Amino acid sequence: MLWKGLVFLGVLHLFYQLFVLVPIMLDRVDPYRDVIVYYKAAVRLRDGVNVYQPWPGYGVQMTPFRFFYSPPFLLLVRPLAGLDFLTFTRVWTLILLVPFWSYCFCLSRLARGKWDWQSALVFGMATNIALKGYATLALGQFEPFMWMLFGLALTTRHRAGWLALATLTKIHPVWSLGLTLAEGGKREWKNAALFAVPVLLASWWLVGSDNWAMWWPSTQPVASQGTFSIDNWSLPFFGLRLLNWAGLLKASGTLPPWAKGYLSLCAVVGPLGVMFWARKWSRELRLAFVACAGALFAPLCWTLYFPLFLLPVAVLIGERRGRDEAMGTTENLRTERA
Repeated sequence: MLWKGLVFLGVLHLFYQLFVLVPIMLDRVDPYRDVIVYYKAAVRLRDGVNVYQPWPGYGVQMTPFRFFYSPPFLLLVRPLAGLDFLTFTRVWTLILLVPFWSYCFCLSRLARGKWDWQSALVFGMATNIALKGYATLALGQFEPFMWMLFGLALTTRHRAGWLALATLTKIHPVWSLGLTLAEGGKREWKNAALFAVPVLLASWWLVGSDNWAMWWPSTQPVASQGTFSIDNWSLPFFGLRLLNWAGLLKASGTLPPWAKGYLSLCAVVGPLGVMFWARKWSRELRLAFVACAGALFAPLCWTLYFPLFLLPVAVLIGERRGRDEAMGTTENLRTERA
């Protein structure tokens, strides 16, 4: 009964999302969303202007609101650069529904062992209501694509390929990709190259060498500092918040070199520590926890990343289901023999 009730609520949520929330998002005209950053980047690229803009005055009291994604991201938005802003946001919002629900179906595959629409609806409801999924869609945030790429990595044969695409867009998936390449051998290396090389070549052709050269120098000074924004749930950054509370660190201006070094060290040691801690677990569960650790130990971990943390939950549910089924089979055999 409980499961049927959850599925019924999941169906209601789907109708609420499609016929109430989505129309509200499509009617928004305000630019105070992440989608404006993508739109401006696409237009700048269309007009032959450098996409990346250095931000030497960035301080940790500020919230990053410029385009810092790597050049391959522009392959998604450049084709839409000819649209006006309102049409761009509407098209982009509808596009985001595809990775959102693809991720939910990946979670259902991990938890139920099959592509199950009922559990996908329940995961979609949990993502939207409990884990900032609606806020992510309303802001036009790219993050559903990241969830989908991790989900596909855990549910298909092309694990390294999907993780390579994720790493081409953001930095934190590099730990999951590294773990996969280390364990998978030549096959995974070839898989990663098959996905990554065409994207790299296409982005180099589309974006140009100047933008590629400007990307990391413009991004690193901001990404390495994080922010004191309440929406930043980076685990290492909580240490800086404590120092600020104790009066030992100012919550403004550029971070001192030792603080940047501390954040960078945690971004490396944290995922590696989780990788070692989970070494005796299944390959899927270990990868799911490393994926979450890559985001949690980065200097920036927005609350909008939280739906990614459903990955280990779904894997654990699936492994428990597998154990229960195995035990049931064993008991049946014993009964038949008796």
